[in-house]
Formats: sequence, structure tokens, C-alpha cells
Amino acid sequence: SHHHDHKHEHNHTLVYSTWSWTSSAPLERNSLQDILISLPTTVYRSKGIIYLADQPDYRYVFQLVGKRADLVRHRPWRDDEVRQTQLVIISSYEGIDGDELTGQFENCIAEQPGDSLPHERDNFRTGNTSIISENSMQAEASD
Repeated sequence: SHHHDHKHEHNHTLVYSTWSWTSSAPLERNSLQDILISLPTTVYRSKGIIYLADQPDYRYVFQLVGKRADLVRHRPWRDDEVRQTQLVIISSYEGIDGDELTGQFENCIAEQPGDSLPHERDNFRTGNTSIISENSMQAEASD
């Protein structure tokens, strides 16, 4: 008797899409936050390291779980680290348009790296996703 493996039939709920993006150009904070808080509701997890133009010496960590998003100043970049943004977004299957996301994030790249932009308040909230300011959070940037 031959054996059929039916496991794959029960895995449909586990199928998801992932999108990742890396950039060594610093990002403009306000543009970035606008995108992060308007990610489609199909996104259920995102995390990344963010290189911000207005805080170029600090490594920021972004995490999104469900409706809660945090962008937190983590620590200074080490001398041996490449300063770059590395972002991963996980959504339901085909729940995101990778080309559209890439375009949106590329539009966040600060036009003149090195020019320090006026420091904006980190703490803002809109819709059903909130980004909590680094000051109001315990330093919980543990991986």
C-alpha cells in the first residue's frame, strides 16, 4: 500500500507573504512614520533596524505586532556596524504589494544626508496604530 502525505492540505492558514528592504541611506523620520502607521491591516508583524537622518549616530529599532507599533532609539551604532535600515514585513498571503512598499520606503530617504533635520516629537498616534515615544517606554529592545 502506498502512503499519501496530506500535510500540505492543512497548512493553508500558515501561508504568509514577507517583504524585506535594506537601505544604507538615512531615512526622514516623519515620512517613515507616515508609512509605518498606514501599513495595510493585512500586516501582522514587522521588525527592523532603522537608520534615521535626524539621529544618524543611533540605531533605532522598529517593531509592529498587531496594532502596536514602536520606534525606539536602541543604542549608538558600533564602529564595526554598517549604518543601514533593514526592515522585514510579514503579512497574510498576498496581503502586501512589495513594489508599492519599496517605492514608499525609497521615498523616505532623506534628501541631504548630513543635514540634521529639526528634531520632531516622537510621540504621536493616529488611526488604530500607535507609535510610542522612546521616552515613555522601558528600554525593552531585547531580541
